[in-house]
Amino acid sequence: MKERLLYLLLQSLGWLPSWWHYTWSWGISYILQYVVGYRREVIQSNLKGSFPSKTSNELKKLERSYYRHLSDLGVEIIMLSTFSKRRLQRHVTISNPELMDDIHTENPTIFFLLGHYGNWEWFTGCQALLPVTQFNVIYKHQTGIWNDVMNLLRSRFGSRLLDMEDAPTQVLQRRNEKSNQTYIFVADQNPTPEHSALFVNFLNRPTATITGMERLAKLRRAAAVYVDVKRVRRGKYVITLHEMTRDVSQLPRFDLSVDFMHRLEKSIQRQPEIWLWSHKRWKIDPQWVAYKFPNKEIVMR
Repeated sequence: MKERLLYLLLQSLGWLPSWWHYTWSWGISYILQYVVGYRREVIQSNLKGSFPSKTSNELKKLERSYYRHLSDLGVEIIMLSTFSKRRLQRHVTISNPELMDDIHTENPTIFFLLGHYGNWEWFTGCQALLPVTQFNVIYKHQTGIWNDVMNLLRSRFGSRLLDMEDAPTQVLQRRNEKSNQTYIFVADQNPTPEHSALFVNFLNRPTATITGMERLAKLRRAAAVYVDVKRVRRGKYVITLHEMTRDVSQLPRFDLSVDFMHRLEKSIQRQPEIWLWSHKRWKIDPQWVAYKFPNKEIVMR
C-alpha cells in the first residue's frame, strides 16, 4: 500500500514538463556536490585512478559533469513513472533493432549485457522498444519501500522481474521454452570476495568481475549482446546493439566477461561522465583475495 502511495506521488511530479525536472536537477547537483559532498572522495579517487593523464582542471570538470548526470538520473526516474510507450521512444532510441530479429532466427535466448551507464533504469523499458522478444530484468533484491517502487517502474512496460538470487533457477527452468526471451544483466557490479575469481584490467586497475551471468549463459547456450549507449543530449539516449556471440557455450572460459568489460571501458572512455562513479568499484584487491582464500584460483586478464 505504501509503495503505491509513493508511486502515485512520483506520478504527480512526473507529469510536469521535462524542463521543470532538469531545472531542479541542476540545483540538486550543486547541493549534492558542494553542500552535502555526496561520496565526493569516492568519486574523485575513482576519476583520478581511471584517468591519470587528465589535469586537475579536467578532472574537476568531469566531476561536475558527473554530479549533473547523477541528478538527472534521479529526476528521470520520476519522469519514467508517467512515460507512455510513445514518450519513451522520444527519449530512448535503438539504432539497429533488426539485430534482435536476426539473432532470434538462430537462438531464442539472448543475454543483454550493460553497465551502470547512461540511464540503465530507462533501458528496462526495452520491452516497449523491441516487442519481438520478452524481456526479463535481473535485479538485486533489497528490502524497503523504494525497492518496491523501483520494481513497479522496471515492469511498467511488461518486462518480467527476476530476483538475482532466484534468477539462475528460473532461467534454467525455462530452457525448453521456444518463445523469444531476452535477459537484461547490469553486469559491472562487484562480486563478493569469495566469488572473485576473475580480475580484468579495467580503467587502469585490476577489477573484480562477476562471472555468474557467463556461466548461466553457457548453460542456456544463449546469444550475448552488448548494449552500447550514447547520451546525445539531456534526456535523449541512443542505444546501439553489438553482437558478442550467438552461442556463449562455444567461447573459452571467461572470454565473455572479459569482452564485456573491455567494451564497457571503451564506452566510458568515450563519454565518461555518464558512468556510475560514486560506486566503490575497486574495493576488492586480488592480493587480498589470494591471502584470504589461499586455495582459490584467481585469473588475471
